[in-house]
Amino acid sequence: MQSIRSVKRSFGKAGEEQQGDVFWLATAEQGEIALTHLPAKQETNQNTKQGKPVIFLPGMFSNRRFWLSDKRMGLAAHLSDQGYDCWMIDRRGLGESGQDNYKNISLMQCIEHDLPAVQSFVYAQNPQAAFWVGHSFGGVLNALSLAQGHLISKQVAGLVNFSSQLTVGKKLLNKPYSAVIYSSTALLGHFPARKLKMGPDNEAPEAMRDCCRLVDWAKADRSTVNADSFWKGFDEITQPVLAFGSEGDTVDPAAGCRELIAPMRSENKNFITLGVQHGHRKDYDHVGMLVSKDAALEVWPMVSQWLDKLK
Repeated sequence: MQSIRSVKRSFGKAGEEQQGDVFWLATAEQGEIALTHLPAKQETNQNTKQGKPVIFLPGMFSNRRFWLSDKRMGLAAHLSDQGYDCWMIDRRGLGESGQDNYKNISLMQCIEHDLPAVQSFVYAQNPQAAFWVGHSFGGVLNALSLAQGHLISKQVAGLVNFSSQLTVGKKLLNKPYSAVIYSSTALLGHFPARKLKMGPDNEAPEAMRDCCRLVDWAKADRSTVNADSFWKGFDEITQPVLAFGSEGDTVDPAAGCRELIAPMRSENKNFITLGVQHGHRKDYDHVGMLVSKDAALEVWPMVSQWLDKLK
């Protein structure tokens, strides 16, 4: 996978900038996705061995800035400081990615075509197995792409999920309420996340409809496992897994996040429920578990310490 084009990008305060790059990748079915690269910080200062790659996928209505702000703040900046080679995905139609064929942009394209394209490109630049980090739907998409065999298993070093689940709650994505999403996206040509203050990016109609389909699929009766089962292949995931839920997350409750990783056969499988009753600073909400001063102080170090043990 070759990039269509790339640009240099600086992150951080004036005089303290770190250089990175943004690559645009051409993928199947008229796809164009932006991939931002922030190398391990010491690599920008001296000729050292490349750090272990970490690939980040945000959830719905979000983009690269969830992981790395222009001022160089976020989990990706923290991991870069710890020696990791960081790559952040903007899904089709979001952030700096292209909006070609916008009405047909879907999550299934991401699972089947875009994540494998990113894996191929990153591996060509840094030939080591990568850790895949996802928030909310991002973690679900990473896991599905691996379970369905679209990602090359031996090139996945492990999964890190934050509030990733489909089986608890999600009322508005369930029938009959999901009919509102189908009709409104058909009328508007997009889902108005910005207007509803749900995130910085609107979503394409088909991407929102895939949200509804995936929730229905995940909640279907598991007593009959067949070729169409959402959960097929999850028991073949053996890579290390670190997953977070939070007592304060009403969008994706911790019980569902635990359920998503339950079928995985990873020997190294860790689930952390964030909350005051578990000794943490606060009951983090859906976004605050990653984007907050408290998260920077206690959640980000949990991730880097876990990754360090797997080097």
